[in-house]
Amino acid sequence: MQTIYFKVNKNIKRSICIAVLLVVLLFVTNAHAQVKLSANGAGETYELINSVLINENRVAVEVPDCNHQDFGRHISEVFDATLQKYVFEFVLHIQHDKDRCKRFDRQRNEIKANNKSSAVILGTVGETINYQWKFKLEKGLQVSSRYTDVHQITYNKTSGNEPLFAFIARKRNGKKNFEIVYINNDEKEVLESVALSKITGKWIVANETITYQKNGSYQLTLRTLDGKTILKVHKKNMQTWFNTMIYARPKWGIYRSLKKQDELRDEKLLFADFEINDVTKH
Repeated sequence: MQTIYFKVNKNIKRSICIAVLLVVLLFVTNAHAQVKLSANGAGETYELINSVLINENRVAVEVPDCNHQDFGRHISEVFDATLQKYVFEFVLHIQHDKDRCKRFDRQRNEIKANNKSSAVILGTVGETINYQWKFKLEKGLQVSSRYTDVHQITYNKTSGNEPLFAFIARKRNGKKNFEIVYINNDEKEVLESVALSKITGKWIVANETITYQKNGSYQLTLRTLDGKTILKVHKKNMQTWFNTMIYARPKWGIYRSLKKQDELRDEKLLFADFEINDVTKH
């Protein structure tokens, strides 16, 4: 009896060890398949963003600081009373800020990934990537009939970068809208649109999933903090990968045209809790 008991106990130990190993491997795999970026307190904001989205020696921020040096950094971390935590604050000044001292008919204050980013962040053919984050547009946000983008999925190709999806706030027929736009070779399709007032002045939780294929898919849900759905998109059989593409990447921030500058004002946009997950089924 003693010998039999020992063998059974030994098998149990072996089973436990295998189970623990599988859990560890699963945790490690999931850890490598996820990237998170959250504000952690005032100061060194660019350094934090760079270290997560690219690496400490690369630049993930595209800011107008060179045009407006008196103001200083245009992305900072501030404490938000609603979320009870630090969040990222993006600022654009209508009179002073431009597009990185390169273009003067538009303004840009964004964060992005590039080819030095983690493979989790960069979407490639056959992959399904999930992007989650929170954002808050100021109440009374001023927009023109031109574009004010607050999020883009762009793709890199041998001759540059092109947009694939965009969140655009703009006027149409005198009404302010918030649009989810799909771009295919400069052809734009509005997938869904709601009144801008339904988005502004409150925290919005975004959950976006893209399968990158010639016959891919796009899913998006925008909700309030209490779970109320503001907007939903579910498109199948959509071309989300082209032969010229090398990888797709996310961008967040404010990117707007100045061609109708008199209709715009200084703006602040808040972001929190960026999360990128590779949810590809293998």
